[in-house]
Amino acid sequence: MSRFIFVYGTLRRGFPNHATLEDHVIRWVGECTTVRAFPLIVPRARICTNPGCRFIHRMGVLCEWPGEGFPVQGDLFEIDESALAAIDRLENYDPDAVEASTYSRRAIEVRDPEGRTRQAECYFLADAERFRALVESGQADMVRAYEPSMAQGELKACCKTSRGHDGPHDVIELPAPPA
Repeated sequence: MSRFIFVYGTLRRGFPNHATLEDHVIRWVGECTTVRAFPLIVPRARICTNPGCRFIHRMGVLCEWPGEGFPVQGDLFEIDESALAAIDRLENYDPDAVEASTYSRRAIEVRDPEGRTRQAECYFLADAERFRALVESGQADMVRAYEPSMAQGELKACCKTSRGHDGPHDVIELPAPPA
């Protein structure tokens, strides 16, 4: 059985974490846009609070703040069932321990390249209020699309010393908003 996944950050084609998907992709449907508006937040500094990710980059996070944001651009893939376990590990999402997860996975609607509406699964940041504070203090931006330049970075220290380890990976914390 296959399913659809909408990715808006480092899992997109040509981005650093796309290799997580490569072996599981049945087909790339194309670049799509969310039907609803969502805040896609990108800090101005390179950080990564996700212990599932190997990179320090300007991480992009999708938040659920009703009435805020833009229709978000990303890639839509048809994937096999085994892909979800790999992506869940990357996004530090455990369906049996949602409260301890970095991201949550849920269904959304996206508009495909032909203008059709499709159901797809997507990952949302579980604890988004810290990112709201970054936006309000001018340390992060709300964007329509996560650009390749935002994904540029380097391996986290743990991955430099232990190449290819499964994780968890070092966490680079968010800067504190100014008082």
